[in-house]
Amino acid sequence: MIKLNVDGGLDQKNGLFGMGAVCRDDQGDCVGILATLGVGFPSPYSCEMMALRNGLHFCVQVGFTHVEVECDCQAVVNAINLAEEDLSPKGAIVDEIRTLPVFFSLLVCVLSQEVAIMHHIMWLNMLFPSLFIPIGAEWFRIGLVMF
Repeated sequence: MIKLNVDGGLDQKNGLFGMGAVCRDDQGDCVGILATLGVGFPSPYSCEMMALRNGLHFCVQVGFTHVEVECDCQAVVNAINLAEEDLSPKGAIVDEIRTLPVFFSLLVCVLSQEVAIMHHIMWLNMLFPSLFIPIGAEWFRIGLVMF
């Protein structure tokens, strides 16, 4: 079982947002990290939702099939776990996330308060975007390239 912790954050002053994901195995060892940077002014909800989408796509790309997702945003967890259709402008992201379980044998989405590592990765990525360069879907096996 892989535990995927996701988080998003905003820098409204500079028009930046960051999304992060950390994957840990059942021993608690880190087996993958994803940090992405965006430019613009999304809502905190949208940023959290995009972090979840990016983290799940990462899991699909590297072949993780048993995933438990932890997110610190109750609205995101509720949106994903509810069966009703989301007709809001952000509903397209929700719908995309809901289609991803076909790639997993087991996918669980729960609320978490333990996302401190993600905050650090996301803020470092926002402050120093040139330091974090993912190399294809297998970049986590090689390691994080830092200049």
